[in-house]
Amino acid sequence: MKSVHVGSSVSIIEKNAFLSCNNLTTVITHDIGAWCGIKFKNEHSNPLRYAGHLYKNVDEEYKDIIIPNSVISISDYAFYNATVITSLCIPESVTNIGTKAFYGCTGLTNIDIPNSINSIGGDAFAGCLNLTDLSIDCSVIYAWFAQMSNIKNVIIGNSVKGIRKNAFKDCVNLKNVKFGNSVTEIEYGVFDGCVNLTKVIVSDLATWCGIHFVMDDKGFYSSNPLMFAHHIYSDEDTEITRLIIPNGVKGIGEGAFYGCQELVSAEIPSSVTNIGNNAFADCESIEEVVSFVRMIFNINKNVFSNKTYLNATLYVPEGRKKAYEAATGWQNFVYMEEGVPAGIHDVLFDDSSDAVEVARYDSNGKIILAPTKGLNIIKYINGKVKKVYVR
Repeated sequence: MKSVHVGSSVSIIEKNAFLSCNNLTTVITHDIGAWCGIKFKNEHSNPLRYAGHLYKNVDEEYKDIIIPNSVISISDYAFYNATVITSLCIPESVTNIGTKAFYGCTGLTNIDIPNSINSIGGDAFAGCLNLTDLSIDCSVIYAWFAQMSNIKNVIIGNSVKGIRKNAFKDCVNLKNVKFGNSVTEIEYGVFDGCVNLTKVIVSDLATWCGIHFVMDDKGFYSSNPLMFAHHIYSDEDTEITRLIIPNGVKGIGEGAFYGCQELVSAEIPSSVTNIGNNAFADCESIEEVVSFVRMIFNINKNVFSNKTYLNATLYVPEGRKKAYEAATGWQNFVYMEEGVPAGIHDVLFDDSSDAVEVARYDSNGKIILAPTKGLNIIKYINGKVKKVYVR
């Protein structure tokens, strides 16, 4: 047998129905929606296991699979070994992707997981050896893609709120992860073994500061990709070396910037009331910490690394140096000064949105003629000054 035509009324195919049909080359179905609903009892019940090619008719092969909006669930083994599929569109009607549904689809290079997905079966995308790019927008991500060594780029969408343990564990060639603005918790082990991770893109620093990074039982933040990447970016091209925590942020979470080895400065706004353990641990290039917090609070000594305490300068509000020197954690800074670093000493952080701009400076006090990426210091006609961060 070389070809088989499966009609739209077929709802179930029993185990091993096509076992050892090694000469199959063609499977024909006119209705992709009906195909997604067939209950294949095992991989040998799906003729694609042997044919590898799915056709709409004898002359037209499916290469771009568009799942119809009528489909709620993609069954187990549905596209098993459909090696010629090059693109896949999953609508938001789909809530479940079955076990090994796309196993061995070696032509796939990227997949978008919509926010409607609640579950993905084991090995759903295993064997997709050329799958390098994932975009995931469902509310919770589980360990659906763990140990997939071919994945290089992952986009965490704005609908994602939680990432469960081991989600991307041992994705050894993962290089870039981009985060949306809704993640609140990442469990331990999510990025464990991602040894080639080099770039973490954070579009919303306020959200990032609020993420609960769960520490594992060995005391490691394998939940935080920065522990492996060491580099944080605001977009694909702009690395953050001078970190400015947005005003309004009340807390900087435990392990939030752990391992950001290229950070040279960190600015903490007056709105912050707590900083979690290890928030800036292993950030050993920090040269200055600028705190605008007047109502000082204690921090654990592990918030910053020993190298930061010994070598960096802590800048504190005027008249508050003694309070910082007496506060647990902050008192470990060897170098402490009142005021802010040269170049932004006259910034008042005043809301001057209705005033006319008369001059603009960079963080070093050098005049600039137009908005420029990074810290911009704006002087207004009313004499007030405002600091903005231009992305």
